[in-house]
Amino acid sequence: MKFNTQIACLPLAAILLVSSLAASAQSPVPNWGGVKALKADSEIRVVVGSRTFRGEMRSVTDDSLVVASGKGQEMFTRQEITRVSVRSGSRRGRHALIGAVIGGAGGAVFGGGVTAGAGYLGATPAVAGAFGGAGALVGALVGMAIPSGDWREIYKK
Repeated sequence: MKFNTQIACLPLAAILLVSSLAASAQSPVPNWGGVKALKADSEIRVVVGSRTFRGEMRSVTDDSLVVASGKGQEMFTRQEITRVSVRSGSRRGRHALIGAVIGGAGGAVFGGGVTAGAGYLGATPAVAGAFGGAGALVGALVGMAIPSGDWREIYKK
């Protein structure tokens, strides 16, 4: 059975490409204007000194920020705030799509390699398609299981 290492490396190359694209999508931390642009009730995390507060943003001005948490409302001045992060939206659909593409490609390559290596060249497209479909399903399920809704820093002193 002859194994083609170039084809077998395609799923790994796809994973590395997707990872590098995600890393390059990080944006620089804007100024206080990013905090002022938030909608009320946005889930935020505020760092004041060595303490971190988490809650919903109630109001923001040029000089202060009001956050509602389980302890009630707390007001912070802009001078004492060192960081503000906001909860970004869910990316489960995107993760599922990426998982389906990677799983489908890996499954198709594996299915094609198994049948070609065993000498069943006539069945290669059908088997590769079946393995590709199964790989896409498994990849989508794994992608949906990846945690989503990360924190995105929007202000840093």
